[in-house]
Amino acid sequence: MRLRNVARLSGSLLGVFLALSLLSATAFAGDDDSYSLWNYGVALSYMKLEHYPGSKDFSWLWVPLPVVEYRGKSSRLDENDGARAYLLKWDTWGLDLSGTVLPGQNYASDEAREGMPELPWMFELGPQLVKYLSDHFQLRLGIFPAVSTQFQSLHFNGEYYDARLVFLNETRISFPVKALRSDYIALSLQGASKDFMATYYEVPEAYATPTRPVYHAKTGIVCNELGVYEAFTSGFTSLYAGAYYDNYSVARNHDSPLLKADHNVTFFIAMGYTFSRSAKKSVDIDETEGLINRLYDKEK
Repeated sequence: MRLRNVARLSGSLLGVFLALSLLSATAFAGDDDSYSLWNYGVALSYMKLEHYPGSKDFSWLWVPLPVVEYRGKSSRLDENDGARAYLLKWDTWGLDLSGTVLPGQNYASDEAREGMPELPWMFELGPQLVKYLSDHFQLRLGIFPAVSTQFQSLHFNGEYYDARLVFLNETRISFPVKALRSDYIALSLQGASKDFMATYYEVPEAYATPTRPVYHAKTGIVCNELGVYEAFTSGFTSLYAGAYYDNYSVARNHDSPLLKADHNVTFFIAMGYTFSRSAKKSVDIDETEGLINRLYDKEK
């Protein structure tokens, strides 16, 4: 029944997207249909989220989200893979600064963590080595120091490790409406240090029960993941959709009483509307430069 509702929702959002796109079709008049340098707006998203990595409990949420996008010479915040700054960039290699966030958890219905403290928000930011394999394929290796917070204090929580093969593509389509399409597909192997793992999988003696024995988290693999993301932008409207398959059967802490799922699938679908955008067009991805490269060139 839930999947049937999702299908109906997807069809409804697609219909609204097409209608609004036709109304704002003049935004792409002529051949100049590239992205703007910056834009901001709002999106309404429907998503299925696991309560934490490896949880068997999920939440189905309607979430209004601000949308801010920037596609500059040395930094980008866009629909492909979040925020990043290019530190060094050559034809075949690069070094980025990027990150991600895991939301906190305070769901009373989560059975595995019943009686345990709420999970904090986890923010990860760090360097990522990038090998440009072709115009569309990249190999990325990242180490992301993590900081957790309940918005009262900050705590260092070790590191998160990520190795991924990424496919990126941007195309212009003309049916059923004229639009810019962005594709993102990634296959990744993810790991973390002991301190990071302890946040989600450690069971201190104070919280042990007959069905939840004491457990000490270990450094190692978190999961491998396949992620697929699509974005369509036409005029002032955008349609976003993404799905992620996580395989926890390879997890280093698979025997933790808190890691309940071998496989999880999460997804989201959203429709956005742009309130304002720049007249100046975005910098093409092939023309981006590293911040250090630019500073070095200025000194020459």
